[in-house]
Amino acid sequence: MTGSARFTAILDANVLYPQLIRDTLLSLTVERLYHSRWSATIHAEWTRNLAKDQPELAAGPTRRGQQKNSSQRLRNGACP
Repeated sequence: MTGSARFTAILDANVLYPQLIRDTLLSLTVERLYHSRWSATIHAEWTRNLAKDQPELAAGPTRRGQQKNSSQRLRNGACP
């Protein structure tokens, strides 16, 4: 089934929060091995926990903050 996004998976906050797991699962989505989906509530949960555990990522409009917003737009665009 390589290259055929036949299956869809709902990604919960517990797999979107850890960077390595998130990157791996989203890479598989980009390769069209499956469709990944998540709700606005799930997105809010994992980003809220990330900001709590790593406040430097949530700090104002810094360069790193701009990267975070940019990567969020790319994720949402690649995996609507």
